[in-house]
Amino acid sequence: MKFALAFKIWIIAVAINTLGGTIMLTAFDGMTDMAPLIFFYGLLFGVPVSIPALVVMYAMIDYYVTSETKHMVLFRAALITALIMSVVAWILFTAFFSRGSYGDLHFLWLAIFSGVSATSTQYRSFKRIVEREESFETIQP
Repeated sequence: MKFALAFKIWIIAVAINTLGGTIMLTAFDGMTDMAPLIFFYGLLFGVPVSIPALVVMYAMIDYYVTSETKHMVLFRAALITALIMSVVAWILFTAFFSRGSYGDLHFLWLAIFSGVSATSTQYRSFKRIVEREESFETIQP
């Protein structure tokens, strides 16, 4: 359940970021005929650099759920984790694939928007996972 939540957040963030990046590169630069290729390469290069975000998000969710914190604390921590890991993923992407050119800050804002938005869509899941873990603990002797 905890990994499924982290995975869902990661998938949504990668999808938003890839779609947003494709729109930014094609619609604003007039390369609409290249959209499918740019989308494919966005996924191909975006997934590997964002895997650390998936791992850190899972570790954070696991830590907070096992420490029996309230769902709002978990949700806030997840938002902060998403923000930080979005910046890390952008730095990795830029370092590996843009030869260290950090001039395109609009892609940083897109990464932050993607991570925070993906996390925000899962508010109810954070609430359910905490309630579910609490109910399992009351059943055990």
